[in-house]
Amino acid sequence: MGAFLAVQPATGQTEREPGDGPMRFVCLDSERRVTALENPVGGAELRDVWRTLAAAAGGREPSHCWAWSEACPPQRVPVGDDPVRACEEIRASSGGLEVRLFVSEESEPGARPDLDAEIRVTAAPSAMWREAPFGLLPSVHAASNSFVLRRGPESWRVQAWTEEHASAWE
Repeated sequence: MGAFLAVQPATGQTEREPGDGPMRFVCLDSERRVTALENPVGGAELRDVWRTLAAAAGGREPSHCWAWSEACPPQRVPVGDDPVRACEEIRASSGGLEVRLFVSEESEPGARPDLDAEIRVTAAPSAMWREAPFGLLPSVHAASNSFVLRRGPESWRVQAWTEEHASAWE
């Protein structure tokens, strides 16, 4: 199978504010058990966010969480820190990641993905790929063959996939 994903740094910026849209969390406890939540207490006080996350994990205190939204790239947030403030800080120092989808000329005809089919792109910091199950990593539908994702300054992995095909990690 040939690759069908190209990635490069971009200067594209989103216009959304850090608090726009639901905040998603993937939290790990000291035994590396995972709890995933979306917008646990939208707009509540910070201490309530962490209390809600611990309750959802069966009372287990998370050691840290990965938090993100449509306006904010995934970031590792220590327990007690404010994920919205962390988002604002990372947005000030981050850029975009331009994703381009294409079918490699080296692909065999039967192994070529249809770029008109539904393609999802999973993109996250490399450390998040090591800690979170694939199904809980941030993923977006590729509405076009070229778009920009918000990203932080750390090393990232990106993979495009359909029901039948997947690119290598970039």
